[in-house]
Amino acid sequence: MGLEQGVHRIVLASLVALLLVGCLGPERLDRVAVEQSIQSELLPAHPGAIGDVVCPEMDNPAPGMSMQCVAQLGSHPLPVLVVVGGDTDTLTTELRVADRLVDAGEVSSLLESTFSNELGIITSVDCGHIVVAIGEGESIVCNAIDPSGMQRSFDITVDANGVVTAEIR
Repeated sequence: MGLEQGVHRIVLASLVALLLVGCLGPERLDRVAVEQSIQSELLPAHPGAIGDVVCPEMDNPAPGMSMQCVAQLGSHPLPVLVVVGGDTDTLTTELRVADRLVDAGEVSSLLESTFSNELGIITSVDCGHIVVAIGEGESIVCNAIDPSGMQRSFDITVDANGVVTAEIR
């Protein structure tokens, strides 16, 4: 719940037909095109969530090669592994993200629904950013406020299977 497809990695096969640019040499990856594709394709349901992306140059790209890019998700640097696939005639890319990408708005709605249904208390929950990256063993904090103004904080974790756990602080 609240995760983009692929809990441990996001795979977007054929994200970009790797563009080989003649002015850069016949065997160099179009780094700018890859960076722009990561910005637009990594979280398509949340346009603008991915800020700047920085990728290194890749000379002589071939299937099986990879490069490490860094995308900004809010203030969180998000490592993105770009793996070259396809064959020598038609190269493709695949993105892999180790962190779990969590839709914080969906987690907020889940907690609000749970409090209402199980406790009978209408509660407002705020988990911060629209989408957050949670690494293994990490958590985010969500704040819940009930109608009387009582505020409680919860640590939210997501396991490898996408199960969301909330623990009161």
